Amino acid sequence: AENIELNLAIILERQARYAEAILILRSMLRKHPDSAGYSKALARVLYASGRAIESIAIYTELFELGLKSDPGLAADAATSLSLIHFARGSEQEALCYSQYLVYLRKEAGSFSRHLRLLNGLGRSQMAVDAASVVTADIGVRQNPWVLTQVAAARIGAGDLTGASDIVTALIDR
Repeated sequence: AENIELNLAIILERQARYAEAILILRSMLRKHPDSAGYSKALARVLYASGRAIESIAIYTELFELGLKSDPGLAADAATSLSLIHFARGSEQEALCYSQYLVYLRKEAGSFSRHLRLLNGLGRSQMAVDAASVVTADIGVRQNPWVLTQVAAARIGAGDLTGASDIVTALIDR
């Protein structure tokens, strides 16, 4: 029965019938208050419905819970919190959660997204500095997505030679 309810909530969300989806998800959470999956779904629908503050509160609870017991949950919540804060213009919060994500996931995709965020916010030198420290740390030196972001950061920081070297190495692969 719960799968049917959850599927119905997802369908309602996709149809932009957010109020109905929220009612179903809240009902499911009353029955299963410890369900991170239902909480994530509710936070997602709340954000889609324009209720960002409520969404942030749920994702923040999930993030804190994840830090204590489930790094994957913390990483998922950090991803959502970074995106929401960025969309709301809260640069510092977006960067904070993005940085948490890099350290929780320690993989190229998360690091590439973090560098893209830094580049997008015009913090090129910060991206160059992060790349010089973190790439060795999490073993992403040869990842093309990361290298592309590092090249963009070097351009933004005024290091055209460094950017050219990276691009040349990418092309020669």
